[in-house]
Amino acid sequence: MNSLRPEINRVQASYPRTYKMERANRRFVHGFGIFFVTFLLAATPLHLLGFMKHPLHPSQLALMDILVVAFVICGSLRVERRVVLYEDGIEVAGWISSRKLSRAEIRGRRMGKLAWQAGGGSYYIIVPLSEQERELKLPFFLHVDKYFRAWMREIPSVEYTGPN
Repeated sequence: MNSLRPEINRVQASYPRTYKMERANRRFVHGFGIFFVTFLLAATPLHLLGFMKHPLHPSQLALMDILVVAFVICGSLRVERRVVLYEDGIEVAGWISSRKLSRAEIRGRRMGKLAWQAGGGSYYIIVPLSEQERELKLPFFLHVDKYFRAWMREIPSVEYTGPN
């Protein structure tokens, strides 16, 4: 931990430190989900009562409703993931699962890039030492501070080698 810049050493970071996706982005995704569910609540009865020009069959409506609700739940689970930074490791935790890597298990870090349609932002990818393990992708639009950036600088940067 001595390799941190001097100004960060003066104000010692207390670990663990927790980081989440930017609040505005979380609100956008949740609002988008609420819009879709509200749209379903309005459209489903209209189809069932025959007010639509070409009403869907109830089984098609049920399938559509299930798929949209699953999409909304997956989006909510994804944006509510948090990164917990420890002095000797990093963890990405969500409502359903979590994954932690210690510094000894980390080969390096690299940056991933979102498509321009998704905002074009970058996000961190932690590359494990073992090639059999999956990479640890941190949430995009992560709200970070100087301690997070200093911790990441200590991890060597690696190039993407592609699937083996």
